[in-house]
Amino acid sequence: METHLQSVLQELTAYSGVDYPFLSIYLDWTPDGNSKRPAVRILEDELARAAARMAGDAAYCDRLEADRQRIIDYLNREAPKAARGIVIFACRDQGVWRALPLQVPVVTRIVVSVPACI
Repeated sequence: METHLQSVLQELTAYSGVDYPFLSIYLDWTPDGNSKRPAVRILEDELARAAARMAGDAAYCDRLEADRQRIIDYLNREAPKAARGIVIFACRDQGVWRALPLQVPVVTRIVVSVPACI
């Protein structure tokens, strides 16, 4: 039987992402002892580094910023507090937005795929 995750992954394989930044984000959503989620700081730092690397391409930075803002809004307003892991795939220009809360933690990892021309 096909799971929701399997169908999402099959759908994502259709996107080339060649001309646009594509974000693949895996977050350990487990809170620390102070009810904070360390993965948020890691995410913000990594996205800031990606933007700095691409500072010479204003269009790329604008696209990345739009996706970053949507991700942060989701995490602050919609992400289930009971989730232990969250996986997000985002590429505004390709119409990709998939946020998948998980019942198990995942290793925090942020992948920013960039166009070959940058």
